[in-house]
Amino acid sequence: MVARRGGKYGFINSIGEIRIPFIFDNYKSTRGYGKEATDHLVAVVQNGKWGFVDTSSAEGKIVISPQYKSVNSFVFGRAIINDGKGLYFIDKNGNKTTNHYKDVTPFNASGYAFAEPMNETDPTLRYIIDKNGGIIFYGNTIREGHLTNLRRKK
Repeated sequence: MVARRGGKYGFINSIGEIRIPFIFDNYKSTRGYGKEATDHLVAVVQNGKWGFVDTSSAEGKIVISPQYKSVNSFVFGRAIINDGKGLYFIDKNGNKTTNHYKDVTPFNASGYAFAEPMNETDPTLRYIIDKNGGIIFYGNTIREGHLTNLRRKK
């Protein structure tokens, strides 16, 4: 569990033993993100950069070192990352699983996300992608959460 000492955050086990030192400036838990946001990975910030710690074992460990401008919680084994150049998804090992996007939503219950591609000549183009970055559908202008002119990617 998360604990705070001297203005820094760290992680302790159920009997109060320190498992991850008090070195983080802040954290973001998965509470409030729905039941799919699990994976026991907690986002932490150190020196203005975000990464993830694994809280599932008694030892606890940093699994993705703080290196990102911002992060979202893991959903379906993927997290949205902002590296300052755009948004993309990573897996629980920190491997990039999609291209950079101008904007992207978390995955829905079916495992799909809306994505706005980078540097497109058509500013209304949007994708529906799977968790591996595959484009399933593409269309134009999201209107009240829907795509118009929807086409399946071949």
